[in-house]
Amino acid sequence: MTTKYLIVPLLLALLALPSSAAEDVDKYIQNLNDPDAEVRWVAASTLGSLGDRKAVDPLMTALKDNLRVGQAAAWSLGELGDAKAVGVLIQMLQSIDGYEDDTEAQIRAAAAGALGKLNSSLAIDPLIQALLDEKSDVRAAAAESLGRQGDPKAVEPLILSLGDDSYSVRINALWSLQKIADNRSTEPLILSLMDEDARVRLAAAKILGDLGDARAVSSLIRALEDADVDVRGSAAEALGKLGDTRAVEPLKEALNDDNAAVKLQATWALEKLGVPAQ
Repeated sequence: MTTKYLIVPLLLALLALPSSAAEDVDKYIQNLNDPDAEVRWVAASTLGSLGDRKAVDPLMTALKDNLRVGQAAAWSLGELGDAKAVGVLIQMLQSIDGYEDDTEAQIRAAAAGALGKLNSSLAIDPLIQALLDEKSDVRAAAAESLGRQGDPKAVEPLILSLGDDSYSVRINALWSLQKIADNRSTEPLILSLMDEDARVRLAAAKILGDLGDARAVSSLIRALEDADVDVRGSAAEALGKLGDTRAVEPLKEALNDDNAAVKLQATWALEKLGVPAQ
């Protein structure tokens, strides 16, 4: 899943480096102190991929650099997976001084993203608390990271986040609930089929098909008439995965949809149900 707070184009950074650079960890650690911000950003972006934990302490210091370098340092700390960084990242998630408001939020969001990769139980409560942050970037990052953590303790807070006013928070909460795969999520996911944003409805349909809970069948049948073509198609596909014969007649009706892709997905679903489309 792409999230806007993790905007470190690592591949481009690596392409810009000499071929021997990937083996020269010390060089990049030194470059974190370079006067040129672009050099510092390349170093911070690269160190996470090199896998040497001697970079952890310098990267923790680099978290206090400018926005791009701080985000890159947070990303790299997550990649390195060293528990030493957990405390510093939690502190950054909760409060960071010396930045303009939007920049501060983006760095805290990057800290939340890194905590998800570190998979530490110490991060669960701070990430749950961050679901209530005033900044949507931070809430979205926390929602995604809680899914990576996979702790059932996060289920109820993530369900509450399905009512967030930010699309990105709701969509990340949906995918995280799928990863945790707790039965408490099914009814809230069904309600998300009526979300005002078609992207959320689309994600809910896909997830409900993958979770395989028959409680979703009736609502997915209704979603075959959604105003959004992608939602209708995903609802048809989900019904095929669920394998419930209640969907047969509605899927036959979907064969008359104006959109060819929806017709194709309805045909596939009927075949999954053992019913000829013609």
